[in-house]
Amino acid sequence: MNCGFEDVETLDSIMLSILQESGNESERTSELSDDQLLRALDEYSAVRSADSGAIVDLALDNYVEMRAKVVDYAYLFRKRLEAVLHRIFPRHVIPLYTMVSFTSIPYSAVVRQWNRQTVWLRRSIWAIYATAAIGVGVMSARILGLRAAPLAEIARMLSRRK
Repeated sequence: MNCGFEDVETLDSIMLSILQESGNESERTSELSDDQLLRALDEYSAVRSADSGAIVDLALDNYVEMRAKVVDYAYLFRKRLEAVLHRIFPRHVIPLYTMVSFTSIPYSAVVRQWNRQTVWLRRSIWAIYATAAIGVGVMSARILGLRAAPLAEIARMLSRRK
């Protein structure tokens, strides 16, 4: 529904700008000539084509998310992390649902921003997992009385693998 409202708003603003270009000060878009209406529709099609493709992608992603991901612990963890980060950095981390439903960000820009956020959110999650795994390993070694190799030795072992 938001997409439909956005379509109407975009078409209306294009029609009004064409009316004003012709010297007509009225805000009644019904006064457009047939040629002006064709021009408005052509401009609308050019302006909204990127967003129409983006809304299709968003709808498909939403279907997949609702069908399969809502029971996935990794997905739920990501959503919680995203919510926390949004509270801390509200201008920089915006959940997808919020961008689509409560802002006027064009859908094509929403998809670009979401893809950027996804990249660094995944990296952050992997960093959290790695830190937790290392912490569990260190604590297990201490509990069992094992002695870990020095970090320099671990670094050498990892560099030999490549």
